Amino acid sequence: MKLKAIIIHPYTLVISFSLVFISGQPMSGFYFLYLVLGLYYGAIYSIIGSLGICVILFSHFKFKGTHKNLDAGFINLIGAVLLIISLFLFFYLTRDVNISTIFVQLFPFISLLIFCILVTCFVTILP
Repeated sequence: MKLKAIIIHPYTLVISFSLVFISGQPMSGFYFLYLVLGLYYGAIYSIIGSLGICVILFSHFKFKGTHKNLDAGFINLIGAVLLIISLFLFFYLTRDVNISTIFVQLFPFISLLIFCILVTCFVTILP
């Protein structure tokens, strides 16, 4: 498989979104853990993140990975925006606890940077 195909694949984006490392005071772990725990009590960032994952996977299965259709590109864009909004709301709502993830520690910053690069490639690069 070509490197370009791996970078813009929806599974790669969803995995990188799930593996963003959060380094908080009460608990550290991957963002997937926060999504699952947030769904239990209805956290808005968790609902939006799960919806973004479902939209991207729906687009992948519905259009079979082809981006030639305008609907597929639009749905992928909506899914990617939902993932970004989910992370933004998570950091905004828990800014006192999880601020070290963005500005202090290297590994969480690199995982967040990789996600940002992959979401940019996913939205802008066509197969």
